[in-house]
Amino acid sequence: MTKKGWEEPDWWSKSLWKLKCPKKSRLFFWCLLKGKIPSWDVLQARFMIGPSRCPLCKLDSENVPHLFLQCPFTKKVWLEAQVLIKQHFSWEGESIKVAWERWWNQHPGGNLKNLPPIISWGVWIARNKAIFQEVITPAESIALQSSAIFFSIPEPEESSNKIHNREEQIRPNLPWAYFDGASQNQSAGAGLVIHLSDSHSISASVGIGNGSNNFAELSALKLLLCWLIQRHIFAIQIFGDSLNVIKWVNGINRCQNYMLRPLLEEIMILKQSFNIFYLDHIYRIRNDDADKLSKEALQQALGIWQITEINQGHVQMSAQPPFA
Repeated sequence: MTKKGWEEPDWWSKSLWKLKCPKKSRLFFWCLLKGKIPSWDVLQARFMIGPSRCPLCKLDSENVPHLFLQCPFTKKVWLEAQVLIKQHFSWEGESIKVAWERWWNQHPGGNLKNLPPIISWGVWIARNKAIFQEVITPAESIALQSSAIFFSIPEPEESSNKIHNREEQIRPNLPWAYFDGASQNQSAGAGLVIHLSDSHSISASVGIGNGSNNFAELSALKLLLCWLIQRHIFAIQIFGDSLNVIKWVNGINRCQNYMLRPLLEEIMILKQSFNIFYLDHIYRIRNDDADKLSKEALQQALGIWQITEINQGHVQMSAQPPFA
């Protein structure tokens, strides 16, 4: 129950601030929803004099619905953003408040809720440049910058480690393995865990010299593939927590670090030896054993192995390299 003279808060008054887009875009969008941005219709209502034509399209008078919903420039930004984000969506309504409510209801989950504040802020910047600097910003440029900001926002997590604890999908009748790499103080180590069956597993840690974390991750995966080929295992499912490595090896992304490319090319050649090959991403909490082994390997010299093999309850430990 509201007190006399107090306005009931808008439905978005709290949820807007929980978005992960930049603070400037959230603050601007709050002002936009409250009708407090200094567009020409607002300024003229305050008896200020200035040009009333939209500086972006020069086809109609500038007001909030036109500038952020109806302007051909703004519509082109939204169309370009659809292409870049590779999703179909519609930003429309009789007013900003109506458009925002529709958008919120149509996109209950994920990061798309962040997009209207990001794009609206970009349109406003383009508008100000056109007025005060006489600089015309291409709609494609605003869409590109908005998409870059959008993709930089991490996907929302499910409640308290729920998504991180989600079990990996192990395919039946196939051995499975985990790998991880660690790098610290110019030392790098690799950790491997291979399950040949429910009762036969091998854990290994090895010092791999020095290098970046991505170098350690790639080296761990390469050593794992070499070990499997040495054992004549050509059907495998592998899990790792390095999303970069997973995407590089699966051909989703291209490695931009030219120093890592030779190592990645070796992995791609080794990958061709397998008849069945799955490489899936898991969160670090699900890769705990390989993670611990890789950190233990930081204390081991280059090429020094520590191997533990468990087969039918029999434990065998070795420091000999599994292959030449």
